Amino acid sequence: MKIILTLLGLMLFTCQPPSQTQSMLMNDISIIPEPVSKQILNGTIDLKSIKGIILKNGSEKEHHIAALFQEYLNPAISLSISELVPAYLSGALDHIIIFLDTNAEIPPEGYKLAVGDQHTIELTASSLSGLFYGFQTFRQLCPPGLEK
Repeated sequence: MKIILTLLGLMLFTCQPPSQTQSMLMNDISIIPEPVSKQILNGTIDLKSIKGIILKNGSEKEHHIAALFQEYLNPAISLSISELVPAYLSGALDHIIIFLDTNAEIPPEGYKLAVGDQHTIELTASSLSGLFYGFQTFRQLCPPGLEK
């Protein structure tokens, strides 16, 4: 299974204040299945700062994955799901952006998961399975305590 993973500006997801954040070395990040490629740069994001989930196409498949994010993060934060309004994209700071792009040059089960400079988490895939696998990688990068 080919999975593409790009983590820009990501070293650690956290739901704790920065003073309680434990740093994680690049070698400590274990993702199953192992991505074809990954790039990890210095940076952190506080999941409690995420304001909502934006769907670029508003498709049913994007809604399905957004619901998974919503349910998973519910113990820490309550997130609303909204469809992209073009003018809103520039103000999409501190959001999770889900993009099903059937024209992307991403293998059918592949995805790109990126954390940008604006503390935005962006998941892009060319298929529903790619979005799902990207969500599963997101889960693996989060603190284990979030699962409880």
